[in-house]
Amino acid sequence: MKQILIALSLCLVTGCASLFGEPPVRDYTLCFLLTDRPVDEFEESELSAAMAGHFENMGRLGDSRLLLMAGPLGEPRSNPLHRGIFLFDIEDVNAAEAMANTDPAVRAGVFKTRLHAFRSADPFIDLPRMEAEALYQRRIDDPEAEEWIGRPYVLVSCADGDAAEDAMGRITGTTVLFTGRLGGDLEGTAMFGLDIEDVDQARLLVELAGPDLEWSLHPWYGTERLEEFVAVPAE
Repeated sequence: MKQILIALSLCLVTGCASLFGEPPVRDYTLCFLLTDRPVDEFEESELSAAMAGHFENMGRLGDSRLLLMAGPLGEPRSNPLHRGIFLFDIEDVNAAEAMANTDPAVRAGVFKTRLHAFRSADPFIDLPRMEAEALYQRRIDDPEAEEWIGRPYVLVSCADGDAAEDAMGRITGTTVLFTGRLGGDLEGTAMFGLDIEDVDQARLLVELAGPDLEWSLHPWYGTERLEEFVAVPAE
């Protein structure tokens, strides 16, 4: 009995949210990659070397489990300078910025970075494990299978985070894959990942859910593993 009480006490002290049916909230850093220089300003060899280093560095940070998620933003862009995102398992934004600046494409000036604190209860911390398990299964069938498989999504954000979360809570089914809150100069902004590939369809959905809110939509290409974030609905 004593051991049970001690274990229960430790679980409560560390915030064992599963006892209450709620996952723990975790702090990350979200990095937007931007560009404000036309690619034709770079020598072809310089650009090729920078981008090769960019992907190699992403692999290294992914292997270290500091970089949990990455992917390019597509058209139409809510901000024409936006090119992609990184999600770091780093709470301190300055430390995450130093990590982002190890990217050869950032050092070469191909990309600039803009970083924000990001808080979410969704299991981003589990993505490296999910990716490793999926790769293992693929390579059982095909030893030459691709290391990473992605697909299109739509990211949606709204500066009125409380109202946006209420609106998204009215969307039924498994459309909303994840949600989080941004910090810094975007304090209070809510961001959602939608299991939708078409940005016009996503816009219609969020405007029906929250017609009085101002939404920003970002077509994005990310890992297939995000589909696993949706819990099986209770019967």
